[in-house]
Amino acid sequence: MRGQGHQTFVDELARFAAGQVDPRLAAIAQRTAAPLRVVVGGRRGVGCRTVRRALDGAGRAAGIAVVDPKADGEADVVVHVLAEVVKPEDTQAIGQAAAAGRPVLAVLNKADLAGSLSGRGDGPAAAARARCTELSARVGVPMEPMTGLLALTALDDLDSTLWTALSALAADPGATACFEGSFAGFLAADVPVPPDVRHRLLETLDLFGTALAVAAFRQGRTPAQVLTLLHRMSGVDG
Repeated sequence: MRGQGHQTFVDELARFAAGQVDPRLAAIAQRTAAPLRVVVGGRRGVGCRTVRRALDGAGRAAGIAVVDPKADGEADVVVHVLAEVVKPEDTQAIGQAAAAGRPVLAVLNKADLAGSLSGRGDGPAAAARARCTELSARVGVPMEPMTGLLALTALDDLDSTLWTALSALAADPGATACFEGSFAGFLAADVPVPPDVRHRLLETLDLFGTALAVAAFRQGRTPAQVLTLLHRMSGVDG
C-alpha cells in the first residue's frame, strides 16, 4: 500500500511547508503525513482477525493504521476479507462501502489453498493471482491475495520446537512427498517429527508455509531468512 517512496515525499513536503507562510501548505503536509486509516471486515470464518493483526503489525512502518471495526466511519479505506468464494453478503458489504464513497480493497485470505503443492498444475501463488482476477471482476473492486498465517508467523516468530521440527523435515529426503497431499496425509506420514508437533506446524504455517520453510532450509537459509521469505510470500505488503 504505502512504502518508502511515500515517506520520502511526506518528509520533503513537510520541509517545504515549514518554510512557507501559507497555512494551507502546512495543513496539506499534516494530512499527507497522517497514517492511512484502514478498517478490516468480512464474514465469519474468513480470517478477519488474522488479516487485521497482520496489517496492524506490518503496516505501521508503511504509514497504515488499522482502526477498530466499530469506528469504521473514521477509516480511509475498507479492506474486505474473502476466502475461496464470493457470497451474497460479501457483495452486499462491498457495495455498501463503495456507495458510501470509501475505497474498497478486497483481500483473498488463505490464498495458499488456491493451488497445488504437487507440481501438477498451478502452484498456490499463481492460482491465487488468477483467482483474484476472477473474483475482482465479480465484486467490482481490486483484490489482492494474502496468507494471513504466514504474515503473523513472520511477525511473531516460531518457538524452538517448531524450528527444530522444520529442520528435521528438511533433513529427511522422504519428507517431500508428505507435502503433496492433504493435511491428513501430512499428519499420517512416516517422518521424524511427532504428529502433535506437525499439527502445530499446520496451525501456525498451514501446509504451504511448512513446505516453504522446509524448502528454504534445504537451500541453506537461516531462520531469519525464512521469516523474511514467509513475510514476502504472505502478500501482506501487496
